[in-house]
Amino acid sequence: MNFDQILSAVGGFGKYQKILYIWICLPQILLAFHMMVSIFTGSTPPHHCRDSSISVAGNQSHFLGTLSLNFSLSDSSCFSSDDLLESNRTERVPCSQGWVYSKETFQSTTVTEWDLVCNKAGLNSLGSSIYMFGLLVGSVLFGAMADRYGRRFILLLSIALQTGFGVAVAFAPNFSVYVILRFLVGTTVSGVIINAFVLGTEWTCTKRRMLAGIFTDYAFGLGYMLLAGIAYLIRDWRKLQLAISAPGFLLIFYIWWENSMSICTLNPLCIEYMNTLFVIHILSSALISGNFRCLCPLFLVSLLSLSTVMLSLSPVRVLPQSARWLLANDRMEEAIALLRKAALVNGRVLPPAVQVEKCQILDGGKRSYSAMDLVRTPQMRKRTIILFYIWFVNVLVYYGLSLGVSKLGTNLYLTQFVFGLIEIPARSLVLLVLPFSRRLSQSGFLAVGGLACLLMLAVPADHPNVLTGLAMVGKFGITASFAVIYVYTAEIFPTVLRQTGIGVSCMFARIGGVLAPIINMLHDHSLTTPLVIFGISPLLGAILGLALPETADRPLPDTVEDAENWDMRSPPNKDNPEMSEDTSQSANSKEQQELRRLASQA
Repeated sequence: MNFDQILSAVGGFGKYQKILYIWICLPQILLAFHMMVSIFTGSTPPHHCRDSSISVAGNQSHFLGTLSLNFSLSDSSCFSSDDLLESNRTERVPCSQGWVYSKETFQSTTVTEWDLVCNKAGLNSLGSSIYMFGLLVGSVLFGAMADRYGRRFILLLSIALQTGFGVAVAFAPNFSVYVILRFLVGTTVSGVIINAFVLGTEWTCTKRRMLAGIFTDYAFGLGYMLLAGIAYLIRDWRKLQLAISAPGFLLIFYIWWENSMSICTLNPLCIEYMNTLFVIHILSSALISGNFRCLCPLFLVSLLSLSTVMLSLSPVRVLPQSARWLLANDRMEEAIALLRKAALVNGRVLPPAVQVEKCQILDGGKRSYSAMDLVRTPQMRKRTIILFYIWFVNVLVYYGLSLGVSKLGTNLYLTQFVFGLIEIPARSLVLLVLPFSRRLSQSGFLAVGGLACLLMLAVPADHPNVLTGLAMVGKFGITASFAVIYVYTAEIFPTVLRQTGIGVSCMFARIGGVLAPIINMLHDHSLTTPLVIFGISPLLGAILGLALPETADRPLPDTVEDAENWDMRSPPNKDNPEMSEDTSQSANSKEQQELRRLASQA
């Protein structure tokens, strides 16, 4: 008897799991804010040297009048026009009085505040790379910590730290402090991403577990689109950073337990108190921004956060621990209590405790596992290396296209919104094709993303609409591939190494994120180099992906031996795939018959 069978008996995708997904999805909206906000806060507006001989007011009018002429020349924004001619010869003199920036699109950005232009322009991309490096560190750190201390504790810790550091970024006194704080935000973002996904996966039955990754991706896409609207209304980078970080404080209700929820349910004043906090948050955010037009998007964001509070009044504990992880760590009583709670909420019956005690998770008692176990055995080693590369490629191309949106030559806010919108149909298509094959879906979407990038090489630069269309196709393909890889990876790695495997996979993925801004910088020197890299690397990943095993409708492997003997395991039962494993050995037992009867009622 394995855990998938027990989970199916108590309800593998009932009310308990659906409410859990909502709690998991809400922080994903805030993750999208932090991941993409640098597109706006780090944008470089048109600029030219400040002329000491002209007043600021006159400089601004001169700026508007010569904008189209001056900024067609690369030297005009970095060298003073007054000093270009000396003694009848041309001499390039760097700006000595600073720069004047256009405020047509942005009131302020990190670039305008700290003059990250000309010889300091590389610092802007360096800041983005350091943020991505934070995601790399976080994926390793929080992944290993979650395997040791549990998914729930590390997820709550990551949310709290993300909110604190995110607010602190808005008050950074200089660029160095700003980069350090953004690095810390990046580490916590990884902690939320991987632990939220794994927590949902481990509470979901075999047939429905792919929804854990797809649903959270929908929430990320929603945050992607909301950010465009919030940034459109808040043009100051500090106020924008504060507006996207402050709603995280409302997620403090995630730490509540059942007793607190019961008290709140019986006390109407508690609900009134939460509504008051809701109104205070909206008004304070508007006052901070100095722009009451921001009330609309902030209202939507705060409403989503408040829904977390209202959901906490349900009979389900906010963010429960993973019962699968508890069993794997020999914490039987806690696991049984959670399974009994899930069965009650789902209107099901938990099998007798003796059946749960016979559930086999670990091979070797309390043996501890490390990242080295991912490559210790032949089959695990092959699959691990392929998965690491696919993760690397997905993040490299995904953020290469996303962060390079300003190079498409269209309205930044509208393009950002469309790039977020296109993620919805991409992930919807994944929901349709993923039940048939994980392997073919992964390779197919990678191929689409890579081919679209290569086709952009054949389009002349004077056809921006065609280039934008192909960029959308590439974003569509790589987004769908990104959605698949989360589900696929969680199904290939065994329970005892799942969190560590996903954590190390995210580490390799973030290497791609670190390289994406650097590769985009090559666009200034060679228009084709970034596209060649973004095109060939996914095609190679598509080929390698065909060597991975098919996991559709197969029980999750719990041990390394399960993963090594994948091809020898029983094929899925078409009538009831959730109960297919080990049926030949225990079909006549009363325990197995009871589990089958309970699962058939799902």
